[in-house]
Amino acid sequence: MIGYHFAPLRLRPGSIIEPGNWGRLLHFHPVVQTSTGKTGIEMLLAREIAFEMVRAQRFAAKPSRLSCCFVLPTIEDAQKYRPHAAANVLCRVEACEFDAKSHRASLTHCAMPDGGVALPGMIAAAEAYWQGSAGQPEAATEVLLSCAIRVVECLG
Repeated sequence: MIGYHFAPLRLRPGSIIEPGNWGRLLHFHPVVQTSTGKTGIEMLLAREIAFEMVRAQRFAAKPSRLSCCFVLPTIEDAQKYRPHAAANVLCRVEACEFDAKSHRASLTHCAMPDGGVALPGMIAAAEAYWQGSAGQPEAATEVLLSCAIRVVECLG
């Protein structure tokens, strides 16, 4: 599988990106007290816990978001995702394993709930995400891969 991945720095062709970076980031992210008492990471953690809970209960054969690589399948998906990317170096990548577990989903379902009670909304979004339900046309699609990915080319 060839796709696209946003990296935090320019990588040489042939560089390997190991799975699980998102999970490591969440695991080691410091909790920082601000004047409002919120850091923003809490909602991300709550979402990922809800997604993982639903995956473990109903979709256990699918790769965990916490231990995979994230790939955007097309350049159009990468362009749609760019405004939301924390990293800014776009790389064309390929899977290091031909038969790795994968899951394709619309990033529509990863949006944070707006208003109401957050947890039921996150669980409903997780169900839609793991079912592979269609999302908004303006949202990117992502593919989770249970294996490392190899950089083919850095596009900038």
